Amino acid sequence: MLPKQNRLVSKKDFDDVRLLGQKYSHSLFTLQALFIEDQQPPKFGFIVTNRISKKAVDRNQTRRIFREIIRQFLPQIKNGNKIVFWAKKIIVKPEALLLKQEIGKLLVQAKIIQNENPSS
Repeated sequence: MLPKQNRLVSKKDFDDVRLLGQKYSHSLFTLQALFIEDQQPPKFGFIVTNRISKKAVDRNQTRRIFREIIRQFLPQIKNGNKIVFWAKKIIVKPEALLLKQEIGKLLVQAKIIQNENPSS
């Protein structure tokens, strides 16, 4: 689970990232990142809509998988980032390793981390 200080919770934060952030896409998810010049810890939000699955169990599992992967990358992520992930499909456990690699690649591409090997 992500620490509370690393969670995006307010609608304003999500809207800021959506309107001002840089977008990076993958077939499994879209990452949108906004860098703010401050030393606040990085904050993350995860969106899995009803369009992806009608079952709350599936949506919650997908969010949990995203959170766990980000928790592993957290020590490498620069302060001042606000990042939102939009799931494009339900992620099941076997796909989690692929998702981890792809998140790492997009975080490097977005210059949010230096290398894509998370410290566990």
